[in-house]
Amino acid sequence: MGWTHRDWFTVRPWPHPRPVRHIGPTVWWHGELIGSWASTPGGIRTHLLADRGRQAAEAVERAAADLHARLEGATVVPAIRTPCERHLSNTL
Repeated sequence: MGWTHRDWFTVRPWPHPRPVRHIGPTVWWHGELIGSWASTPGGIRTHLLADRGRQAAEAVERAAADLHARLEGATVVPAIRTPCERHLSNTL
């Protein structure tokens, strides 16, 4: 994300007092950044920063399962690892 001002795509209302920085791989729902994800040998781990309802949560879980299946057991590690991605990938 190369924009100087990124508040146009962050979660509304934002649940944290500070803006998102260095989140790593992102989860989007209807054009809005709502969380992060990480790849592990056991599957794709997600963390949603905002509750956008059951439909959103189920869609994220389906997408995570589909991505894990497409990776066929391989894991994806970003070139620049962020604290959020590291935490998710270390949590089994």
